[in-house]
Amino acid sequence: MVRMNKSVVRQTQERLVTLCAYGESKHADKIQNHGKPAINKIYSYRTFDAYLQECCLFVKWARKNYDCRTLDEARVYVAEYLVMRINENKSAWTIWLDASALAKLYQCSCSDFGVKLPPRKRADVHRGREHKEVGRYSYKNNRDSTDWGRGTGMRRCEMQKAEPHMVAVEEDGSVWIRGCKGKGGRIRDIPVDPAYADRVLEIAGQAASEGKKYVFSHINKCIPAHTFRAEYAQAYYDRIARPVSELRRERTFVTVKGQTRSEVYDCRQERAGTRYDARAMEAVSLALGHSRLDVVTAYIK
Repeated sequence: MVRMNKSVVRQTQERLVTLCAYGESKHADKIQNHGKPAINKIYSYRTFDAYLQECCLFVKWARKNYDCRTLDEARVYVAEYLVMRINENKSAWTIWLDASALAKLYQCSCSDFGVKLPPRKRADVHRGREHKEVGRYSYKNNRDSTDWGRGTGMRRCEMQKAEPHMVAVEEDGSVWIRGCKGKGGRIRDIPVDPAYADRVLEIAGQAASEGKKYVFSHINKCIPAHTFRAEYAQAYYDRIARPVSELRRERTFVTVKGQTRSEVYDCRQERAGTRYDARAMEAVSLALGHSRLDVVTAYIK
């Protein structure tokens, strides 16, 4: 058999690089492919980095245990690798990331590996969802970033890029963050939680008076951003939601995507039987930088 001069890790890097489609519309591809993104494209830098890391772990394992020197030789051991990861009690999200990365590497779907992947359950989500001081992040010593996070629900990377001029006070007295650029380059406006509106204005005003380009010169990497996003989402939903008992499934509305859906959102799987105001959920989803209602259920009770 002819051996390639390039290492299997190098082959992995080069194959994934050919799939980079930064700036292309994932949404447009999903419309053309029955709701699924293209299997031969990676749309974001962060996804590429995550997939590269996981794929390299796999090919190094295959090289060490089976002397695989090409990607084709390693392909037959994907199922064994995934089973091993499951037996190591890796989280369901880690297993799905492994499978998704390898599916992208081999241009197939996760089901093609023949391994039953563990279900991802909301109840198993703990990282960044617990109300406690994490690592070296102190709520007391980081009061500004804590209040800003709770008041806006912004991601850490978004907070780092927040500029004083983005904070706006409307005629009705409401405070908004205008033009926040989030994941995937999506631009959105964020209604600030009234309970933190004065603090957000104070923090932005202080940064402006000091001539700073950004509101924060540094955001602690241990900031529990998901905890703050969950608090924000719950408060926003509670503020605008209508009593579900007064809503009817047959009443519909048109979403920002142009889809028609019921005003009642029914949860599935382990939360079956729980119902929400779908209009309020869409507003919360947009404020968080998403466009799907099911994402909101990860944040609200």
